[in-house]
Amino acid sequence: MVVFPKVTGGFEEFGNDDKQLIEAFGRIAESLRSTYEVICAAGPSDHDGKFHKLKLKMNRKGTQIFAPDGYYAHNN
Repeated sequence: MVVFPKVTGGFEEFGNDDKQLIEAFGRIAESLRSTYEVICAAGPSDHDGKFHKLKLKMNRKGTQIFAPDGYYAHNN
C-alpha cells in the first residue's frame, strides 16, 4: 500500500481506530474539494518504450503537487 501512492502521485492515509479513520476521511474529503487533475499525452515521437521523467512546477504558494516520477511511453 505504501508503493501505490508513490507510483500514482497520490498520498497515503492510515487509521487504526475510529477517531483516526474519521480524521483521515476528513483530510481526504478536503483534498477532493481542492484538487485539480492535469492530464498530458506523449507526442507521437515519444512512444519509444522508455521511461520519461516528469517535472511539474506551481507558482501558487502553499500548493502541493502529487505526481508520479514519470511514465513509460509504450510502443504501439
